[in-house]
Amino acid sequence: MMEVGILDHYSVLALKYHLCFIGMYVVSTKPAGFSTEITNQESSLVMTGVRVMLGTQDSQRAPSYIEVHA
Repeated sequence: MMEVGILDHYSVLALKYHLCFIGMYVVSTKPAGFSTEITNQESSLVMTGVRVMLGTQDSQRAPSYIEVHA
């Protein structure tokens, strides 16, 4: 199976908007979900955390696993 990235769902500008503002989020519309890697290259912004919400819209679309590497 081919891995789907988040850029298959959102444009770069839309993704930045969704990740930078409170109350915004990204969502997968495909059953296979997506993978993403976040790298902070902006020294004026500091990433302090990542919030993951699962199965709030449809439990059938909740991921089977999540990996977080620091």
